[in-house]
Amino acid sequence: MSRAEEVLVAEGLHKWFGKLHAVDGVSFRLRRGEVLSIVGPNGAGKTTLLNLISGVVKPDAGRVLLRRGGELIDITGRPPHEVTRLGLGRSFQIPNIFDGLTVEENILISLLTRTGRTGVVRRGYRDFPELDEELREIMETFGLGEVRGRLGSELSHGMRKKLDIAVSFALKPMVLLLDEPTSGLTQGEKRDMVDLIKGLRGGDYSFIIVEHDLDVVREVSDSLIVMHEGRVLAHDEPEKVLQMSEVISAYLGGYHEAIR
Repeated sequence: MSRAEEVLVAEGLHKWFGKLHAVDGVSFRLRRGEVLSIVGPNGAGKTTLLNLISGVVKPDAGRVLLRRGGELIDITGRPPHEVTRLGLGRSFQIPNIFDGLTVEENILISLLTRTGRTGVVRRGYRDFPELDEELREIMETFGLGEVRGRLGSELSHGMRKKLDIAVSFALKPMVLLLDEPTSGLTQGEKRDMVDLIKGLRGGDYSFIIVEHDLDVVREVSDSLIVMHEGRVLAHDEPEKVLQMSEVISAYLGGYHEAIR
């Protein structure tokens, strides 16, 4: 694809924590409609990389560019709320939802935020009938309609994961970062999550997914990055990457068996 279709660019990102070089010169380009997955052992720098992209942590070197309208703009070091407003959403390994609010209310807060009405969030949540149709569509897309009135604290782990992504999705981001979206899910919940990602992919939405399950990676990804000791060990189509000798050598344990 052409450079005009690139929606996010990471250039030479570095992050040190004391003597630990957690992210070491990571660069990549994400295209419109692409699903890019990132795998690697614990401590490889995967979540730190997401933190650098989303503004949770500032890089010590390098930059992040995000498409805004017709151009790529520099979002390096901008705070998370500003990065979100510019079109980058994120879900977390531990779902980041309001346990004391219902499913419907969690999503509605995102809709109100996106439409610039954060000052009225404390009003009655049913005072915005113009948002009802979009709210229903989001809940239907994410399979949350039947639990719309349940509190976040009452949901299963799989439903909490879905709600976390739905809350980010309601902000209409161009790029969604998903950190371990299938972690801790049952096989049935994992199947639902894979189907959800496949249903959302393409079009206006692009994904960067940190994932440990290689079966999931193979099914949903257009491209795959393997990180090792903070660096990009390989970056290509998933099946090509998973057959590279240097990748197999880096994961002699469970990864090696999965790849074989």
